[in-house]
Amino acid sequence: MLTFNNVNSVFRVMQRVVPLGHVGNAEEIAHAVLFLATDEASHISGVCLPVDSGVTAR
Repeated sequence: MLTFNNVNSVFRVMQRVVPLGHVGNAEEIAHAVLFLATDEASHISGVCLPVDSGVTAR
């Protein structure tokens, strides 16, 4: 069963292992989404854009 203490433990571990040193929050994810909705992203298609604090770049 997932408890508050378990979630906090997982979060602390993730903070230590992500390359950028912090786990992204909803606002940071929203910035990527908003960028993709702008004209500046008009030529971006068919690509996976990881917003994961550098985890997939390792």
